[in-house]
Amino acid sequence: SSRGVDGAVSATSWSGARVAAGMVVLVPPHLLEKSPSLIDGMDAETEERLRTYGGELIQRAGVLLRLPQMTVASAAAIFQRFYFCKSFADFEVRAVACAAVVLASKLEENIRRLHQVVVVFYRLEMREQEEDDGKSTFARQPTPFLDISGKDFEGRKTQVVRAERYILRELGFEVSMFLDLPHHYVLRYAEAMTGKRRSALSQKAWSHVTDALRTRLCCTNQPDVIAAAGVFLAARSLGIKLPRSPPWWVAFEVDLAEVRHVAAVIMGLYRRPKVFHIAIPRKKKAAPVVLDVPATPLAETPGPMASPDADSDAPDENWQKVEPGEGSDGDGTPRAVNPAVNGHASVVQGSAPPGNGLDAGRIEELVEVER
Repeated sequence: SSRGVDGAVSATSWSGARVAAGMVVLVPPHLLEKSPSLIDGMDAETEERLRTYGGELIQRAGVLLRLPQMTVASAAAIFQRFYFCKSFADFEVRAVACAAVVLASKLEENIRRLHQVVVVFYRLEMREQEEDDGKSTFARQPTPFLDISGKDFEGRKTQVVRAERYILRELGFEVSMFLDLPHHYVLRYAEAMTGKRRSALSQKAWSHVTDALRTRLCCTNQPDVIAAAGVFLAARSLGIKLPRSPPWWVAFEVDLAEVRHVAAVIMGLYRRPKVFHIAIPRKKKAAPVVLDVPATPLAETPGPMASPDADSDAPDENWQKVEPGEGSDGDGTPRAVNPAVNGHASVVQGSAPPGNGLDAGRIEELVEVER
């Protein structure tokens, strides 16, 4: 029976679902039609070219790092899946490809150190540099050295670590559930057709399923269907007739129409021109929305409260107190002197703020002057 996109388990959430043996979780149709990159305004052709470029970059890096093909295939599958979670405008394609290789080497237990992978991707980037006439800048000569203690290396490493962290977060730290690759099936299918473990059919079919990882097929179709398509294309190119009684697709338990569709996608990959890196502007973060709400008026801070015994009619601080019994009235009523009137002191009867006492004779003199 067909197990394509429509047969995906949990069409609403594919990152955390579990499936039966022999099947992997596929990307749901709504994400295939509207990926994060398309939502950000990228056209479908540019997205496919970047997916192809990332797959080829991973394959070339795997050769330089001497990684097994299964590790390289795992990295390509991780790369393709991640960009159904995030946009090419959010994460640079080279950084994600590098992070996918680092992560796949850990999962497949063929570990390569982070600085080794970063240096290899740097070399591949330098090899892509071209002069104005289209010739490679570093053709037939060594690429520049990347100092692992320099700022350039630190910046690249930071990007890769960030991308690896987001890959694990978006794929739910269950990356292995997506890594049932077509390579696990293609050799058994080829051996069933030829009776040999190694043959021209198996080698050709292996190449086809490896090339399929440069596309999104690992996210839309089950691995056994991709493997059957690889055997189908290999048999056609080698002129080998596949069994018809019973039909080979029935023996493989795959749908023939789906196999033909996958084969057409793989063949379309060979007709495309060579892909190059495309610089995608980083998506600008939206500015925080500031609401124009009038500020709440703050209550005035109250001043210190007066003592209950204080006289509300008390003069200011320039007033000085006259002790009782020292005034000229002789009745014991306290008086105060204000030195700020016409440059002379004046005497006011009544209570006054505390001050230094004045000599009684001096007060009499001042009073006489005012008169």
